[in-house]
Amino acid sequence: MEQVLPRWEQVPELLDPTQSFLKLEAVAAQVGAALQARGLSMATAESCTGGLIGAMITAISGSSSWFERGFITYTNQAKRELLGVEEAVLARYGAVSEFTAQQMAQGALTHSAAQLAVAVTGIAGPTGGSAVKPVGTVCMALGLKPHGLWVRTHHFQGDRGAIRAQTVYEALRAVLTLAVEQVPAAGQVPAAGQTPGAALTALGYHEEPVDLGPRGPAD
Repeated sequence: MEQVLPRWEQVPELLDPTQSFLKLEAVAAQVGAALQARGLSMATAESCTGGLIGAMITAISGSSSWFERGFITYTNQAKRELLGVEEAVLARYGAVSEFTAQQMAQGALTHSAAQLAVAVTGIAGPTGGSAVKPVGTVCMALGLKPHGLWVRTHHFQGDRGAIRAQTVYEALRAVLTLAVEQVPAAGQVPAAGQTPGAALTALGYHEEPVDLGPRGPAD
């Protein structure tokens, strides 16, 4: 039976750099098993984590069978050029916004052969925060063909390393939740009357991006 993962606040290993790698690697292996059982592959679009999600995934031997590609788009220019994030979105809402995260996830799906994508953009600190978007603010988006896109904003805690580790954990947790909920494994019967993204909705995700407020230094 596939394990339900706890929220990041309930995983103290993420605050300890000596333990977080092993924890994240174990979660990535769980994600890989779930995706393989469903014949799915995934892509990542990363800003504040700078490729750390992809690093945890590719620490797993054989991950090429379920990890299609990763985009590291640290600057606004990279987000525009590689993922097709609109200049108007960046100008109005900023890089750290649910609107940008949503377009990053859509871009990762558009520019890859993956069926599932996760995108993260945020402020890992210690600089770049504001009253509206403090350090630890991370916008995350999930996309699954052909069902749609879901977004939410997290507020992580700790130093830069802890915030990045918590971001990776929650990204992988969301991928696992969406895959297990939405796509039956081989030999399983699809759930009747299932609403796409219902499990993600229970985790606080929504289909329509929310405006977080004025742009900050990190935007």
